[in-house]
Amino acid sequence: MKIIESDVSILKQEPGVSGLYKHMETVGRVSHRSDGKPGEDPRLFLGRIKNFGHWAVFDLGTVYLKFPGDYGGIDHSDKLYELLHNNKWTEDVYYRGYHHLTTTFRNILKLDIVDVMEKLWCDPVPGVHKVRITSRWICSRAIANELVRHRAFSFIQESTRFINYGREKFGSELTYIVPEWIEQFRTPDLNYLSKPDLWDALKFKVPVVSVRNKNWKSAEDEYIWETQDKHLLPGDARGCLPGDLKTEVYMCGYLEDYYMTPPEDSPEKLGFFYLRDAPDAHPDIRILAHKLKELMDNENKR
Repeated sequence: MKIIESDVSILKQEPGVSGLYKHMETVGRVSHRSDGKPGEDPRLFLGRIKNFGHWAVFDLGTVYLKFPGDYGGIDHSDKLYELLHNNKWTEDVYYRGYHHLTTTFRNILKLDIVDVMEKLWCDPVPGVHKVRITSRWICSRAIANELVRHRAFSFIQESTRFINYGREKFGSELTYIVPEWIEQFRTPDLNYLSKPDLWDALKFKVPVVSVRNKNWKSAEDEYIWETQDKHLLPGDARGCLPGDLKTEVYMCGYLEDYYMTPPEDSPEKLGFFYLRDAPDAHPDIRILAHKLKELMDNENKR
C-alpha cells in the first residue's frame, strides 16, 4: 500500500472555447482515471460522456459570453433570455450596453445553443464577468464527504465503483492519506520528516498508528482478494474500503461561493472558506482550505 499527503491546487480553464473543452475533458477523466489518446479531440470524449448520461462533467465547464443588451440579430435570443432569467447557475453583469454572462456548459447543452455560444464567446473581462474557479483536491474519502456538502459548487470525483485498484494500472495497491492527527506524535528529532515518512517511522512505536496501519493493510488485502478473478466487481468490493482512502475531487464554483461571509439578513449563506478555514473545522480539511485560500488570495492580487 502507499501512503501520501493530502494536497489542493487550482485548475485553470484555458482561454477560448478550446480551453473550455479541454478543461471538461481533464475533469471528466478523473472519474474512471482514464487516459485519452494522444491528439484526440476533447469533443469526442465529451460526446461519449453525453451519450452515457454523465452530464455532471458539463457543470464544471465555465462559459463566458458577451452580447448586446437588446439581443440584436442573435439567433435563439429567446433561449439566451431564458438562460439569463431562469437559471440559478447563471450570473449576468450588464455593463456598457452588453450582457457579460457566466454560466455552465451544461446549461448551454440543455438549451441546444452550442453554436450560439461559440459565436458569442468572450474570455472573462476582469472586474466585469463573474468568475468561476475549479479547485483540485487530493484528500481522503472522509474529507471528500465534507466537500460535497457545499451545494453551491459542482463536483466530479474519482469513482470507487468503476476503478479497480487491484489492476496493475493503479499499482495493484490502495493509496491512503496520512491524517493530520499524526502531528501530535511528532517529536523534535523527527521534525525533518514529511508526514508520510513520519507515519512510517511511528507505525511500530505508537499503538494508534500501528493499529490503523494494520487496518489499512488488512483492507487492502481484502479488497485485492475480492476483486481478483472476478469474485466481485469494484463497486461491490468497495464496501471494505476505509475512509482514509485517497480520492481526487474537482470542485467548481463562483468566486463569491468560496469567499462569502454571512450577511446580517441571511446568516445561512456561508462561503466555503468561512466554514472550512475556521478553528472548529476538521483539521484535515482546514489545512487544505487554508492553503487554497492563500493560493486564491495570491491570484486575486495579480
